[in-house]
This record gives sequence, C-alpha cells and structure tokens, in this order.
Amino acid sequence: MPRQKKDAVRMSVKLDRQVFELLQAHCDQSGENKTAAIESLLLKSLTSSKSLCLEKEKKSDEIKL
Repeated sequence: MPRQKKDAVRMSVKLDRQVFELLQAHCDQSGENKTAAIESLLLKSLTSSKSLCLEKEKKSDEIKL
C-alpha cells in the first residue's frame, strides 16, 4: 500500500556551489535526504528568527510603557 503524499509545494532554487557542497556533506553525514535537511534547517532558522523578532517586539513594547 503506497504511503500518503504529504501536502507540499515544489520549489526550485539556485545555490552557490559551496553552499550545495556543504548541504551535500551534511546529508552524507546525517543520512538525511536533501529535502528533509533543507526543511529542518529552514524550520530551525525561521523559528529562531521569529522568536528573536517577538523578543525585540516585546522589548520595544516595554520601553514604550
């Protein structure tokens, strides 16, 4: 029985060769495929930057008071 397809969007990007080689090395070392690696790296980055933005927003709100 085939597994259920995940809700996904196709994306095409051009990467600098050195960035691609780093990604390839990461995948070789971790055993992840490139899609999974990129998804997890993006989620970590976007989650941390979102929380940083929220912290800055909170601090600016405190300063206004």
